[in-house]
Amino acid sequence: SCVDSSASEADERLRQIIMSPAKKKTDELYEPGVTPTQAEVLAFNDIIRNGVPARSAVFGTARLELIRSKDFAKWCRENAEVVRSSGLLKHADVDVEKMTKALAELLIERRCLVNAQRKFLKPPPGQRRLIKFPKKVLPVAGAEGKLFHEDGFMCWTYDRPMPTWVYVVSALCAVGVVLLCLFPVAPTPVKVGVLYFSTTVLAVVTSLLVIRMVIALLSYIVSGRTVWVYPNLLDDTLPFWDAFKPVLGVEVPELSTTKDRLKHYAARLLMAVTVGIVTVVLYRNTPGQESLKKNVGRYRDDLFDYFNVYNKRDMLGDGKKEGADSSEDAKKADIDDPFDLDLDDLDFDDLDLEDAEVPDKEL
Repeated sequence: SCVDSSASEADERLRQIIMSPAKKKTDELYEPGVTPTQAEVLAFNDIIRNGVPARSAVFGTARLELIRSKDFAKWCRENAEVVRSSGLLKHADVDVEKMTKALAELLIERRCLVNAQRKFLKPPPGQRRLIKFPKKVLPVAGAEGKLFHEDGFMCWTYDRPMPTWVYVVSALCAVGVVLLCLFPVAPTPVKVGVLYFSTTVLAVVTSLLVIRMVIALLSYIVSGRTVWVYPNLLDDTLPFWDAFKPVLGVEVPELSTTKDRLKHYAARLLMAVTVGIVTVVLYRNTPGQESLKKNVGRYRDDLFDYFNVYNKRDMLGDGKKEGADSSEDAKKADIDDPFDLDLDDLDFDDLDLEDAEVPDKEL
């Protein structure tokens, strides 16, 4: 099919870029007789990768890091002195635009970067504009694939080296898993701290999602536009800190025809009715303040008992502690309750039932 052929072409293009030998370029911007070594190019390339935003994208069947050429050019303009002092180019006073173009084509020639283009040229259904970073790209064929185009895209052809903090975090995650397995036998203060920390994080995340949903619903019902707080919060393709950028985002629906507008108004009316019904139901079934104050301690105790915070039962599965506690409780009950009689210990043969008075009414 068309998709399989395009994917195979992209894989073949990437294989040629990686496997083909690097060609020496005789451009006037390069130092004559002093060609940058591949190690120098890769070292400076890693510096650029740390400053240019990238996203994961599918290049054929391979998954590579995608950058926008305009972001690459922006980084070069903002760090012109760093590029000039790198020693990769000849003239220190060269024009910034020429320097950016020459540096990008050097990285393409050394197989650090490869030009890419969008696979889908139309916006997805329900969106007015193309997304900033496409999820699927194709190679740029021919001589254009060796040139720098500021309005295009480029992909890094190799994985960036793992920073030290990745290994540290991986080791901490392994230690955390072991500590979680030891939770049943942990001291009571540790259990209380872990439980309070977990519930606090859960409450913060839930509150943020609820506030985000309420603002989006109200803005959609009132104005027809959806205002999102942290619009990238649930995007799993972004790094952690980028999920909180920007703070606000506005989604404007595309209403080009009368049918689209009628559907839009009907959806807003239906949403308003639904929100009103849910609000009334929740308001009528919400427990009172006195009830919450009375039961909040019980809820906490039930939660602590469920996670065995005070080690009231054996969490290792042998059941000895629980059985021992139950037997001790039974002995205490026998002593404390004088009306708890054992009928097997009574001798009914010694009872004289002939002289017993029978009441007139049945008990």
